[in-house]
Amino acid sequence: PNNKNNLKSERLNQLYQELYELVIFGFANASIVMAGIFLETLLKELLFTKKEYDYKTKLDFGGALSKCKKYLTKKDYTDLKNIKDFIRNPYHHHNITQFTGGVKTKGVKLNLKTGEISEYRTIDSDELRFLEVIGKIKFDSQTFISLFRFCHNISKKLSKKYF
Repeated sequence: PNNKNNLKSERLNQLYQELYELVIFGFANASIVMAGIFLETLLKELLFTKKEYDYKTKLDFGGALSKCKKYLTKKDYTDLKNIKDFIRNPYHHHNITQFTGGVKTKGVKLNLKTGEISEYRTIDSDELRFLEVIGKIKFDSQTFISLFRFCHNISKKLSKKYF
C-alpha cells in the first residue's frame, strides 16, 4: 500500500497519511495506536455519511462498530472486533500483558565471584519487567505492517462502497 489512498474524506485522508508515515519510518507502537484511531474514525465517517452520527455525540470504537455491523461483511465485522478487543484496546489502555501473554524465559543463577551456575529455572515478566518490554517489541514488530495493510484494504473497500 502507498500513501495515495483517496478515501473521499479529508479527515480520513489526513489520518491515513499520518499512519502511513509512522509505518514507513518503522514506529511500530505509534502506528498500532494510530491504526486504532484510524479504524474508529473510519467507522464514524461511515455512520456520518449514513446520517447516523454527527460528531457531537460521544461514540467509542465499540459503539461505532456495533452501529456499523449492518454495513460490514461478517468477516470485516469479526476482524474489526478482534482488532478492537485484542490490539486496539490493550494498546490504548496500555495493558501489555493482555497481548504479550506474559513473557517467560529460561534463567540461571550465577555466582559472580566463582562463576558457578547454581540454578536453572523459568523466569517470567512478573519477576523481570523488562521481559515484558522485549515481548511487546516483538509483538509490535509482528503486528504493525499487517495491521496497516488491513487499514488500507478496509478503508479502500468502505470508501468505494459508501463515501
